[in-house]
Amino acid sequence: MPEFILDKEHRDDMPEFKSLPEFVQGYIECMFFTDTDEDDDGCSIKPDSGYYQLSKDALDQILSDCNAFFERPGVPEAIGDKSLVIAGHDFWYTRNGHGCGYLDRDGYANRDLLDEAAKTFGECYPCTGDDGLVYID
Repeated sequence: MPEFILDKEHRDDMPEFKSLPEFVQGYIECMFFTDTDEDDDGCSIKPDSGYYQLSKDALDQILSDCNAFFERPGVPEAIGDKSLVIAGHDFWYTRNGHGCGYLDRDGYANRDLLDEAAKTFGECYPCTGDDGLVYID
């Protein structure tokens, strides 16, 4: 599976982004990777958007969902020593039904537990609002 990393400016020039837990960084990267739409024909993130376009509400929801996922019994142990950035990617992929995620990547201590836990969060849809900020439905 190809790896997506936010543009260099997002990674190197954004201390706020770098201060987030690695799992959350991976989750956000994957959200921008899968939901940026060049055609902008519906609810999607506009191209060239990045961390600074996240609304406070969206960031709060992301942090809440990621923390709640980690609080699920067995989740930290099931991730094991796998990269937390990759685990964040897989949380986004799995919860949103992208056809890849925890079940498709080796290295987790318990892929089934992670898959089931992620799916309980349901899908979510990021959109660029009229103010240019990204919100999550």
